[in-house]
Amino acid sequence: MERSFGLLEVHHADQGQVILAGQAILEHLGIEESGRLRPRVVSQEIIRGVEPFHAQILNRTRFGDMLIAGESLYILEVEPAGALVLWLGRGRR
Repeated sequence: MERSFGLLEVHHADQGQVILAGQAILEHLGIEESGRLRPRVVSQEIIRGVEPFHAQILNRTRFGDMLIAGESLYILEVEPAGALVLWLGRGRR
């Protein structure tokens, strides 16, 4: 997802622990949550009727996902890329 910098996710059954971990990470990095970029959609496209060769290439690099020839592929690019995790996590699939 994030091509240049990677992605860090923190999970815990107690949401308070997740919030504290996030605050500790931001403090260590010397940045504030208010300084983050506002997410925006850069591009979106639907490719209809994917050819078998293209499906094969995409499937080779996708772990557990399968694109079948003749199906459509939806491509969504957001900036920053990590915002997609938040967007999808809210059920906007």
